[in-house]
Amino acid sequence: MTVPQRHAGEPIAVVGMSGRFPGAPTVEALWEVLLEGRDAVTEAPAERRWMHELHQPQPGVPGSVPTTRGGFLPGLDLFDAAFFDMSPREARRADPQLRLMLEVAYEAAQDAGIPMRRLAGGRRGDADGQACVRRAGPQRREATRALTIPGST
Repeated sequence: MTVPQRHAGEPIAVVGMSGRFPGAPTVEALWEVLLEGRDAVTEAPAERRWMHELHQPQPGVPGSVPTTRGGFLPGLDLFDAAFFDMSPREARRADPQLRLMLEVAYEAAQDAGIPMRRLAGGRRGDADGQACVRRAGPQRREATRALTIPGST
């Protein structure tokens, strides 16, 4: 990627970090997992029982999943919609990755010591990223029926 000349000399600062990872709810916990050499791949949690129902160890069976193990993030159902000014209906229909991104972006600002009121207006940017996650099961079907834009009701 090339940087346009007018921006080439401008400073960039990483001032806050946050993240959620399988086996580690924070960036600090991720380092512990890595340093200890722990395996964060686990059996599917109870709320993903559909994985066990659809499990077929033979690859290629239509409508099945070849494993019941993976890297899972706990607590995705604990999103505080009111804190992010979302209606309960909107929060239920929002993609879990969007809800997660809102939480992690807020935590990154906290980690940087930046009060949220200072972020309103002005020229700022953020860089965020996430792993591509293949979602399956009933949540995927529901998500494709009705997509909502954050802030809508």
